[in-house]
Amino acid sequence: MKPSSDDSPNTSGNTSNELRDYKVWELQERADGILKAAFSGGQIIPIEIENIVYHLGLEINPIPGLHMASQVFGGLWQDGAGAYWIVIDEHMMDHQETRYRFTVAEEIAHFVLHKAQITNASDISAALALQERLTAKYRYFEANARRFAAELLMPRKALREDTAEAYLRVVGVVGFRNLAAVTKQVTDMLRRKYVVSSLAMQYQLKAYHLRAYDAIEKAFRAHSAVLWP
Repeated sequence: MKPSSDDSPNTSGNTSNELRDYKVWELQERADGILKAAFSGGQIIPIEIENIVYHLGLEINPIPGLHMASQVFGGLWQDGAGAYWIVIDEHMMDHQETRYRFTVAEEIAHFVLHKAQITNASDISAALALQERLTAKYRYFEANARRFAAELLMPRKALREDTAEAYLRVVGVVGFRNLAAVTKQVTDMLRRKYVVSSLAMQYQLKAYHLRAYDAIEKAFRAHSAVLWP
Protein backbone atom coordinates (compact mmCIF):
# COMPACT_ATOMS: atom_id res chain seq x y z
CA MET A 1 0.00 0.00 0.00
CA LYS A 2 1.23 3.49 -0.77
CA PRO A 3 1.78 5.97 2.04
CA SER A 4 -0.78 8.60 2.82
CA SER A 5 -1.01 11.82 0.83
CA ASP A 6 1.26 13.50 3.38
CA ASP A 7 4.10 11.32 2.07
CA SER A 8 3.40 11.83 -1.63
CA PRO A 9 6.06 13.37 -3.85
CA ASN A 10 6.36 17.13 -3.84
CA THR A 11 5.42 18.36 -7.30
CA SER A 12 4.43 21.86 -6.31
CA GLY A 13 7.69 23.57 -7.17
CA ASN A 14 8.78 23.88 -3.57
CA THR A 15 11.85 26.09 -3.35
CA SER A 16 12.96 24.98 0.10
CA ASN A 17 16.69 24.52 0.53
CA GLU A 18 16.05 21.24 2.31
CA LEU A 19 16.19 18.03 0.31
CA ARG A 20 13.86 15.11 0.92
CA ASP A 21 14.51 11.40 0.68
CA TYR A 22 12.15 9.93 -1.92
CA LYS A 23 10.56 6.53 -1.50
CA VAL A 24 11.21 3.99 -4.25
CA TRP A 25 7.62 4.00 -5.47
CA GLU A 26 7.72 7.78 -5.80
CA LEU A 27 10.85 7.63 -7.94
CA GLN A 28 9.29 4.91 -10.07
CA GLU A 29 6.09 6.88 -10.63
CA ARG A 30 7.93 10.06 -11.59
CA ALA A 31 10.26 8.18 -13.94
CA ASP A 32 7.27 6.40 -15.51
CA GLY A 33 5.56 9.74 -16.09
CA ILE A 34 8.58 11.20 -17.83
CA LEU A 35 9.00 8.14 -20.04
CA LYS A 36 5.35 8.23 -21.09
CA ALA A 37 5.53 11.93 -21.93
CA ALA A 38 8.85 11.72 -23.77
CA PHE A 39 7.88 8.61 -25.76
CA SER A 40 4.17 9.07 -26.40
CA GLY A 41 4.37 6.64 -29.31
CA GLY A 42 5.80 3.91 -27.08
CA GLN A 43 9.19 3.13 -25.59
CA ILE A 44 11.91 1.51 -27.66
CA ILE A 45 14.75 -0.30 -25.91
CA PRO A 46 17.43 0.95 -25.50
CA ILE A 47 15.88 4.15 -24.18
CA GLU A 48 17.06 7.16 -26.19
CA ILE A 49 18.24 9.22 -23.25
CA GLU A 50 18.86 12.35 -25.33
CA ASN A 51 15.16 12.44 -26.25
CA ILE A 52 14.33 12.79 -22.56
CA VAL A 53 16.91 15.57 -22.21
CA TYR A 54 15.36 17.60 -25.01
CA HIS A 55 11.80 16.80 -23.90
CA LEU A 56 12.59 18.41 -20.56
CA GLY A 57 14.04 21.50 -22.23
CA LEU A 58 17.63 20.71 -21.28
CA GLU A 59 20.79 20.78 -23.36
CA ILE A 60 23.93 18.63 -23.22
CA ASN A 61 27.25 20.44 -23.16
CA PRO A 62 30.33 18.19 -23.64
CA ILE A 63 33.41 19.67 -21.97
CA PRO A 64 36.95 18.45 -22.78
CA GLY A 65 38.84 17.43 -19.64
CA LEU A 66 35.89 17.84 -17.27
CA HIS A 67 36.72 14.72 -15.28
CA MET A 68 40.42 15.55 -15.07
CA ALA A 69 39.67 19.05 -13.84
CA SER A 70 36.82 18.33 -11.41
CA GLN A 71 36.88 14.56 -10.73
CA VAL A 72 33.28 14.23 -11.93
CA PHE A 73 31.92 12.95 -15.24
CA GLY A 74 28.85 15.16 -15.32
CA GLY A 75 26.85 17.84 -13.59
CA LEU A 76 23.83 20.11 -13.84
CA TRP A 77 24.30 23.84 -14.36
CA GLN A 78 21.83 26.70 -14.51
CA ASP A 79 23.27 29.60 -16.49
CA GLY A 80 22.66 33.31 -15.98
CA ALA A 81 19.70 33.26 -18.36
CA GLY A 82 17.97 30.58 -16.30
CA ALA A 83 18.57 27.72 -18.75
CA TYR A 84 19.68 24.33 -17.42
CA TRP A 85 22.57 22.45 -19.00
CA ILE A 86 23.89 18.94 -18.46
CA VAL A 87 27.66 19.20 -18.63
CA ILE A 88 29.42 15.99 -19.60
CA ASP A 89 33.03 14.92 -19.91
CA GLU A 90 33.64 14.89 -23.67
CA HIS A 91 35.94 11.84 -23.68
CA MET A 92 33.37 9.80 -21.75
CA MET A 93 30.65 10.90 -24.15
CA ASP A 94 32.68 9.75 -27.16
CA HIS A 95 34.24 6.55 -25.79
CA GLN A 96 32.25 5.22 -22.78
CA GLU A 97 28.69 4.79 -23.95
CA THR A 98 27.20 3.02 -20.94
CA ARG A 99 28.78 5.42 -18.44
CA TYR A 100 27.69 8.39 -20.57
CA ARG A 101 24.08 7.19 -20.70
CA PHE A 102 23.85 6.57 -16.96
CA THR A 103 25.55 9.89 -16.15
CA VAL A 104 23.07 11.80 -18.32
CA ALA A 105 20.20 9.90 -16.68
CA GLU A 106 21.52 10.85 -13.23
CA GLU A 107 21.67 14.52 -14.17
CA ILE A 108 18.11 14.31 -15.49
CA ALA A 109 17.22 12.91 -12.06
CA HIS A 110 18.84 15.86 -10.31
CA PHE A 111 16.90 18.24 -12.55
CA VAL A 112 13.59 16.52 -11.79
CA LEU A 113 14.18 15.90 -8.08
CA HIS A 114 16.52 18.68 -6.99
CA LYS A 115 15.96 21.61 -9.33
CA ALA A 116 14.96 23.88 -6.45
CA GLN A 117 18.35 23.32 -4.84
CA ILE A 118 20.43 23.84 -8.03
CA THR A 119 20.78 27.58 -7.83
CA ASN A 120 22.05 30.04 -10.41
CA ALA A 121 25.77 29.54 -9.78
CA SER A 122 28.29 31.95 -11.25
CA ASP A 123 29.91 29.31 -13.46
CA ILE A 124 30.10 25.58 -14.11
CA SER A 125 32.75 25.05 -11.44
CA ALA A 126 30.52 26.66 -8.82
CA ALA A 127 27.58 24.51 -9.94
CA LEU A 128 29.63 21.32 -9.60
CA ALA A 129 30.88 22.43 -6.19
CA LEU A 130 27.27 22.98 -5.11
CA GLN A 131 26.34 19.42 -6.08
CA GLU A 132 29.36 18.14 -4.17
CA ARG A 133 28.21 20.00 -1.05
CA LEU A 134 24.69 18.63 -1.40
CA THR A 135 26.08 15.10 -1.79
CA ALA A 136 28.12 15.52 1.39
CA LYS A 137 25.21 16.93 3.40
CA TYR A 138 22.41 14.65 2.21
CA ARG A 139 23.33 10.95 2.00
CA TYR A 140 20.33 10.24 -0.22
CA PHE A 141 21.07 13.00 -2.77
CA GLU A 142 22.98 10.69 -5.12
CA ALA A 143 21.18 7.50 -4.06
CA ASN A 144 17.82 8.92 -5.16
CA ALA A 145 19.34 10.11 -8.44
CA ARG A 146 20.86 6.68 -9.19
CA ARG A 147 17.58 4.92 -8.45
CA PHE A 148 15.73 7.35 -10.70
CA ALA A 149 18.33 6.94 -13.47
CA ALA A 150 17.97 3.16 -13.32
CA GLU A 151 14.19 3.49 -13.71
CA LEU A 152 14.64 5.70 -16.78
CA LEU A 153 17.12 3.42 -18.54
CA MET A 154 15.65 0.08 -17.43
CA PRO A 155 11.86 0.48 -17.15
CA ARG A 156 10.36 -2.25 -14.97
CA LYS A 157 7.62 -3.54 -17.29
CA ALA A 158 9.92 -3.88 -20.30
CA LEU A 159 12.73 -5.35 -18.23
CA ARG A 160 10.46 -7.96 -16.64
CA GLU A 161 9.31 -9.12 -20.08
CA ASP A 162 12.82 -9.10 -21.52
CA THR A 163 14.21 -11.00 -18.54
CA ALA A 164 11.65 -13.77 -19.00
CA GLU A 165 12.48 -13.97 -22.71
CA ALA A 166 16.24 -13.99 -22.11
CA TYR A 167 15.94 -16.72 -19.46
CA LEU A 168 13.85 -18.88 -21.80
CA ARG A 169 16.42 -18.51 -24.57
CA VAL A 170 19.37 -19.32 -22.31
CA VAL A 171 17.94 -22.42 -20.65
CA GLY A 172 16.69 -23.57 -24.03
CA VAL A 173 20.32 -23.74 -25.16
CA VAL A 174 22.34 -24.64 -22.05
CA GLY A 175 19.72 -26.45 -19.99
CA PHE A 176 19.62 -26.65 -16.19
CA ARG A 177 23.15 -27.70 -15.26
CA ASN A 178 24.73 -24.43 -14.09
CA LEU A 179 22.70 -21.70 -12.37
CA ALA A 180 25.60 -19.23 -12.21
CA ALA A 181 26.22 -19.55 -15.95
CA VAL A 182 22.54 -19.05 -16.77
CA THR A 183 22.32 -16.00 -14.53
CA LYS A 184 25.46 -14.48 -16.05
CA GLN A 185 24.26 -15.03 -19.63
CA VAL A 186 20.84 -13.54 -18.91
CA THR A 187 22.46 -10.49 -17.32
CA ASP A 188 24.84 -10.09 -20.23
CA MET A 189 22.06 -10.30 -22.82
CA LEU A 190 20.04 -7.68 -20.98
CA ARG A 191 22.87 -5.22 -20.36
CA ARG A 192 23.71 -5.29 -24.08
CA LYS A 193 20.09 -4.74 -25.07
CA TYR A 194 19.60 -1.85 -22.65
CA VAL A 195 23.10 -0.42 -23.24
CA VAL A 196 23.99 -0.21 -19.56
CA SER A 197 26.90 -1.58 -17.58
CA SER A 198 26.81 -5.06 -16.06
CA LEU A 199 26.82 -3.46 -12.62
CA ALA A 200 23.80 -1.26 -13.43
CA MET A 201 21.85 -4.21 -14.80
CA GLN A 202 22.70 -6.37 -11.77
CA TYR A 203 21.51 -3.54 -9.53
CA GLN A 204 18.16 -3.37 -11.29
CA LEU A 205 17.65 -7.13 -11.49
CA LYS A 206 18.34 -7.48 -7.76
CA ALA A 207 15.97 -4.66 -6.79
CA TYR A 208 13.14 -5.76 -4.53
CA HIS A 209 10.38 -4.68 -6.92
CA LEU A 210 11.72 -7.10 -9.57
CA ARG A 211 13.80 -9.72 -7.73
CA ALA A 212 14.68 -11.27 -11.06
CA TYR A 213 17.62 -13.27 -9.72
CA ASP A 214 15.36 -14.89 -7.12
CA ALA A 215 12.86 -15.74 -9.85
CA ILE A 216 15.63 -17.19 -12.05
CA GLU A 217 16.90 -19.40 -9.25
CA LYS A 218 13.41 -20.62 -8.36
CA ALA A 219 12.55 -21.46 -11.97
CA PHE A 220 15.96 -23.03 -12.58
CA ARG A 221 15.74 -25.36 -9.59
CA ALA A 222 12.26 -26.40 -10.70
CA HIS A 223 13.67 -27.09 -14.19
CA SER A 224 11.10 -24.66 -15.54
CA ALA A 225 11.53 -22.53 -18.64
CA VAL A 226 8.87 -20.12 -17.34
CA LEU A 227 10.35 -17.38 -15.19
CA TRP A 228 7.13 -15.87 -13.87
CA PRO A 229 3.73 -17.64 -13.84
